[in-house]
Amino acid sequence: MPLYFIIFMVFLQHNSMFPQPRSVAHRLNKSINGQVLNASDQIKIPYATIIHANKRKGFNTNEEGAFVLEWQGEPDTLYISSVGYNDTLFVLNQKSYQANLTIKLKPKIVVLNELKIINKAPKQKSYTTIKGKSSGIYGGLGGDIKSLLGLYFTESFVLGKHLASVHFYIDKKGIVKAPFKVRIFDFDKTKPIKELSTQNIVVTPYKNGWNEFDVSGYNIIIPENGCLVAMEWLNIIDKHPTEYQKGRDKYNYMYLGLCYIGDEHRGFIKTNLENWYSVKEINPKSPDYKKWYYLNPMIRITVD
Repeated sequence: MPLYFIIFMVFLQHNSMFPQPRSVAHRLNKSINGQVLNASDQIKIPYATIIHANKRKGFNTNEEGAFVLEWQGEPDTLYISSVGYNDTLFVLNQKSYQANLTIKLKPKIVVLNELKIINKAPKQKSYTTIKGKSSGIYGGLGGDIKSLLGLYFTESFVLGKHLASVHFYIDKKGIVKAPFKVRIFDFDKTKPIKELSTQNIVVTPYKNGWNEFDVSGYNIIIPENGCLVAMEWLNIIDKHPTEYQKGRDKYNYMYLGLCYIGDEHRGFIKTNLENWYSVKEINPKSPDYKKWYYLNPMIRITVD
């Protein structure tokens, strides 16, 4: 028998007896059925955000606060957050693995500002910010990242007023009836800071064009510095939240219109665990046509 054939057979036997680490890792694929609950009353938290801190990819729980995670056995850290709750980290490894995982978030302690009630106060007139014409779009997000796109409001007639409703322009190129979160932040003249919304505000567009959503019940008063109102895209796939398979058409590809509302950049964007930055960095520059450079997200508010 030729010597090279004997050597080849020994090589095959050696490798079959001692599998490579990659094969072992492949056999460690496990499924995790998770649930995110309120630590105080065990109520399910819908649309909580879960981000793989190592991979910087994220997804949301579904309407019942549930998720399914396919895990390959490699150590990872899950960053769990939801409006009105303290952020939580969960270290995922062989020791902490559970086929049925419950994550509990502790509610934030919110100190409310003093509220003065005046009897027989005259009904306040409603004011709505400028309505622009669509000149572009931004979106198509969801998938494996968490993204917020917002517009700040510092007009004198909105400061100190009660936020009655928010308006978002949904472009016809996207999918209508995909839910998203409304996030509202204090604004310090340069960037968004403290969040003003203390509860999850999840809405679903009902048409292309301007959609108005009543937020009067959340009792948000716009600070003297102004506020930023943002849309947060959701990535919710009931079976496998981290994959682009089922539920893709239902939850992804929400397009928000962009428009010219003056010679300034008033939009801000935030993805995953990154800081806020101006939409100035995503808008195309056109020295010949100023309006194409100053495109901002099409968001409006009504105050009373």
